[in-house]
Amino acid sequence: MKIQSLFRKCIRIGLLSWLIVVVSIVLVALKACSADENGAREINPNAKTVDAVDPNKTPMIIWYHNVHRDNVVALKTALSSKLISHVMIKCMHRKDFDYRSKNDVLKAIEIVKKSGAKLIWSRTLWVLYDVKDSSAEDIFDPDYYIRELQILRREGKEVGADFVAIDTETYANTPVHKYWRGRKKVSLEEQERLRRVISEVVGKIGKVEFVYPGGYIRREHPANTLGRLGKYRIATDTYWFDDKRIKSIQYGYEIFGAYINTVRDDGKWRWPYFLVSNIFERSDLWSGKKGLFLYPREHKALAVARELVAYSKQHPFKTHEPGQSSTLKKQ
Repeated sequence: MKIQSLFRKCIRIGLLSWLIVVVSIVLVALKACSADENGAREINPNAKTVDAVDPNKTPMIIWYHNVHRDNVVALKTALSSKLISHVMIKCMHRKDFDYRSKNDVLKAIEIVKKSGAKLIWSRTLWVLYDVKDSSAEDIFDPDYYIRELQILRREGKEVGADFVAIDTETYANTPVHKYWRGRKKVSLEEQERLRRVISEVVGKIGKVEFVYPGGYIRREHPANTLGRLGKYRIATDTYWFDDKRIKSIQYGYEIFGAYINTVRDDGKWRWPYFLVSNIFERSDLWSGKKGLFLYPREHKALAVARELVAYSKQHPFKTHEPGQSSTLKKQ
């Protein structure tokens, strides 16, 4: 009898320990989800999260509009195709560019709102030109990220955006080139330091909705850690129409990015561009993701937009879910 009593006691203790572990895991998960959702609700308090989270919804089709090179005619044309559900309006870092006095930016915002498409407000994370107060070590400063992302969210509210996105790529005179462009190999210690910094930032202010690049093929590259700043990572290694390159991507991403041109090859890259027809006829590449990011070739936005309109009039396109295919409804 004593043995049976002891056995029952051990079972109770074991079950209690197991229950404590389960409850702890659930609490940690709920805290993480809360941080993510707080980030998503920062711009649109009525939205639980970004569109197309539900697997039954069609993927987002996001048009990229760079205010520094793309005119509003290209934006209007792309939207007239009725294929675009979201538009990302991209500006340089706030220290380099004040959108408030730029009519083209204000006009682009107005066009998107009138179209019914969702507006994504985007900035570069790093200063491009006004770098006198910038340092390569900003990449390891949690206060830098917190400040920039909070300002980005405030700007998003100012312009009436539905969501915000951060571009972590380094450009122009950005000192962080030191770690990004391969001039300095990022050590294991630095990689771990960066991971701790990004975890701290996300823990304090949550994630923004979109981040790009979502990662980088080279495993030690900072983009793979910086991608954690966004709920939805936009892959840029998918830009070219090359199945082998796309299949080689090791990091996770939610949005498939496509570099769209009117020709397959213009001599700039060793991989071919996507044509509008390619990206929709090969929807198997992205229909299982949360969305498709259309990045028109620099200074070719209007020409690409026109082809988007022509394609929308002539060819329906389909998504291919695992084990079935279904028509992707126009937005």
